[in-house]
Amino acid sequence: METIKETIYRVMHELGTKQNNSHSDTISAWLQKTLSVKERRHISSYSERKGILSLRVDSSNWIYYLNLKKEVLLTSVRQCLPQVKEIRFYVSEKNEKTQNKRTQAG
Repeated sequence: METIKETIYRVMHELGTKQNNSHSDTISAWLQKTLSVKERRHISSYSERKGILSLRVDSSNWIYYLNLKKEVLLTSVRQCLPQVKEIRFYVSEKNEKTQNKRTQAG
């Protein structure tokens, strides 16, 4: 038999998971609608927290390119997720390690 503490923890965890999945689905749909297939291929992951949408991309070149479109992207994402106040781009850690290995090998 489950204790009250375990029940509360389980319910809170399930509620958080459903909310995160909802956000993730909304962000995914927005990316599909807003970016081209080529642009989406360079985004490895995304998350939204405290009004900041973080997108991980595979190179600094793509960060530069997406920053040129930042205002258009921000206006667009606010239609789906009004709580988003800012978009930030980061180079994916996986790709940073690969780039560092190439630099050290060369």
